[in-house]
Amino acid sequence: MAVVGSDTRKPAVRYLALSGASVVLVGSMIGCSGGGSTGGEASSSEASSSAATASQPANQTTPAQTPSASMDGSPGASPTPASTPSSTASASAVNGQTSAVLTAITTAESGVRGGEVFDVEDETERGQRVWSVKVATSDDRQFNLSISQDGSSIVANDEDATPDDDIDKLRSAEITVSDAITAAAEEAKGQGDLSSLEIDTDDSGTVVWQVEFGGDSGTTVLVDAASGDIVDVGPDAG
Repeated sequence: MAVVGSDTRKPAVRYLALSGASVVLVGSMIGCSGGGSTGGEASSSEASSSAATASQPANQTTPAQTPSASMDGSPGASPTPASTPSSTASASAVNGQTSAVLTAITTAESGVRGGEVFDVEDETERGQRVWSVKVATSDDRQFNLSISQDGSSIVANDEDATPDDDIDKLRSAEITVSDAITAAAEEAKGQGDLSSLEIDTDDSGTVVWQVEFGGDSGTTVLVDAASGDIVDVGPDAG
């Protein structure tokens, strides 16, 4: 026999799915007709709060941050490329052939311990173009080397039994042969490729680097071996 005024309705059941396959059972009791609006509103408020909490993903983690790039070679680093030095006005006058001579000088001096180049000529030996280079040592010995045309390798290296007198002039030089070539190339731009150089004296007796461009039909530049100043320029210089 039913009791008058009792609530025979069953509580509604809601299932809220959470990430990670978790399920929260929220019981929301529907207010009885005699329970008043207050009880129903409270139950509704609790259900809303539970639903808001359930909407947050379970076991949520903060994504790992990618390590910032560093300049010490650590993983992920992106070093800034080193800047290339700008060319000077003098270097701009050094063309391919002149550059090969400078390389040949470095190669020759590396092949003779304590050696200094004092004479270079563009020659052909056994059908092969080479740089004929004379190198003096600190004890006045002389070595004659043949260097490949690109300046990168030694083809021959022989000691000269009778050293040139020009070795004495080399002792008073303050300007290196490479610096003299660079200065002469700037002065002789457009006059042809470097064909020879030697240390010598001009008509006044000044020790000079004599640098020739364009062969017999070109021009010669005299560079003071002590100061680096240009002494004379022209076909008949020297």
